[in-house]
Amino acid sequence: MTEPTTRRQITGLIPRAGEFDVTGLTRDTRQVPESANAQPADPAPLSNTGPRPVAPLLPPTESRKVNVSVYLPIELRDRARAAYRATAHLHDDNSWSAYVAHAVELLTQAREHEHHHGVPYAPDQQSLTPGRPLG
Repeated sequence: MTEPTTRRQITGLIPRAGEFDVTGLTRDTRQVPESANAQPADPAPLSNTGPRPVAPLLPPTESRKVNVSVYLPIELRDRARAAYRATAHLHDDNSWSAYVAHAVELLTQAREHEHHHGVPYAPDQQSLTPGRPLG
């Protein structure tokens, strides 16, 4: 026969001040300022009750970055890493990412000069076609 189980409780934790209201976390109930640069005049103190204020959207800046995954031939990657290690101090490349970003910037400028009269192409955030091109 099995013995009746007793309800176990976790002890030693500080009880919460109150239940957290999650209604302000859904997209339909989120409060967004009218302008992306609008700041609330008097920010409400943070508490565990009621919706929390939402930070305004950040304007695009050079400091905003995105992770990009690409495939390179091993030999090219190894040569590029060797060049980075050997010359980073001469060109103020603070990181491997800065080196790769600089390389992409140079090739982009060259193609804009060659094919677009030196005028920068408009930013394009559409997804690229995955995989190899057909044909």
